[in-house]
This record gives sequence, structure tokens and C-alpha cells, in this order.
Amino acid sequence: MSWWQTYFTEAWPKIAPAAKTKDDTYLETDFIDRILSQYIPDKKKLTILDVPCGTGRIALEIAERHEACYLTGVDFNEDAIAEAEKSVKEKGLVNAEFVVGDMREMNFKEKFDAALCIFSSFGYFDDSGNEAVVAAVSNSLKSGGLFILDTHVLETLLIHFTHKDYWEFGEDLVILERRAFDYVQSRVNSVWTTLEKGKREHSYSSVRIYAYRELVELLQRHQLHVIDTFSSFEGESFDLGADQLILVCQKGEG
Repeated sequence: MSWWQTYFTEAWPKIAPAAKTKDDTYLETDFIDRILSQYIPDKKKLTILDVPCGTGRIALEIAERHEACYLTGVDFNEDAIAEAEKSVKEKGLVNAEFVVGDMREMNFKEKFDAALCIFSSFGYFDDSGNEAVVAAVSNSLKSGGLFILDTHVLETLLIHFTHKDYWEFGEDLVILERRAFDYVQSRVNSVWTTLEKGKREHSYSSVRIYAYRELVELLQRHQLHVIDTFSSFEGESFDLGADQLILVCQKGEG
């Protein structure tokens, strides 16, 4: 089993709900709404891909807001997909579906008006695997379709880099991260410790951090051209030292 399979099935289900509040979901979805409205005039009937979707945090919120839009979420984690499907039934949604699948091997041929990759969910594979993700997303989009990518690059990460971090969520959950930057592979390798109700667990993650130029060139190789950049979901402009990078790309010719 690859490290990411262990991390995203065992550690991530504890970390993600604690790290993202309902207010975060509203803020991020508001931002997505604004971008879609700006670049796609007939936003009411869009087909939207959310990958990796996890338990459907973003996809479900969009589906609830826009009944005429159709959301498809893809994630390898069967438990996360099962939870998303349960939410679909509980909310009575008919405009959302969730599929178990590898994001590198998606085979949606020009099906979607927009694709989303939110919450720093890019870079967990090796370089060829990451490029396969970009290729699969591009293949999934119609000509002119949008790709919104929320990620880190060297220009956002290294200026703020620390070797340790600590988060406390309520009385029952503490998360510690010890990280090292591998400058040869340009990856952040982290050991995570979760302390929950007295139980201690360890896990590992490794994320490829591209330079801004590297990432833009990777996207362009697959007809995804950057048309806007932001440093936050509040819509602030991107610049060196920002806390994050949000790219808005449009599928065009090569």
C-alpha cells in the first residue's frame, strides 16, 4: 500500500474535518461561484468535477446552492465516497454523484464545464503521477472549461517554512506535524501525530512543491492556460510570500 493510501484513509479523516469549518466551506464556495459567474455566463446549467472530493464538502455545498448544476466527485477512498453518497440521500439531492476512482486515471472525455481541486490536494504523487492528474483533468474538460486549483508553490511555502506545527481542536484532538524540505526532490515530507482522547497515532505524507513557473508550464502542456491568480478565497491578488496560490485556468488549444 502506498503512503498516500494509508494517510488519506487513516489520518486525513481526523485532520480534515478539524481543519475546515462550515464557514471555510461557505467562503470557498462563494469564491468558486464568483469565478464561474465571471468566466462562464450560463452558470446555472454547469457540469462540475470535484477531484479529489473527499466526503463531498465542496461538491455538496455547490449542489445544494445550484439545483441546475450537476456535480461529480471522484476519490479513491471508498469510505469517503460512501459518506458523500449518504449525504446525497439525506439531503435529497438529485444533482450530485460520487465515484470511487484514481484521479490519475479518470476517463471523462470532455464532459465538464469546470473542474475543482481544492484544499491543497495536488502534488502527492511522483512527477509522472502528478502530470497524469493534470492530463486527466484536461481530458475531462470541454473546450473553454475552467480548472480551479488551490495549492502551494515554492513561492508560498518556503518563505513561511517551519519544521514543526501544532493545532489543538477542542478538548479531544491535538495534531502535531514535523516536516522537512527535500530540496533535491522538491518535496515536503511530514510526520503527523494525532492525539485523540489519549490515543496517539502516527502517519506520513510527502508533497511535491512546484515552483510557480514549473506548475504553469505543466498545466500548459495539457492545454490549461492560467487566466487569473489569487492568494486567498477572499479574492486577494497573488504575490511572492502569499499563504497559498489559487490558479484559475481555462482549457484552450496547445
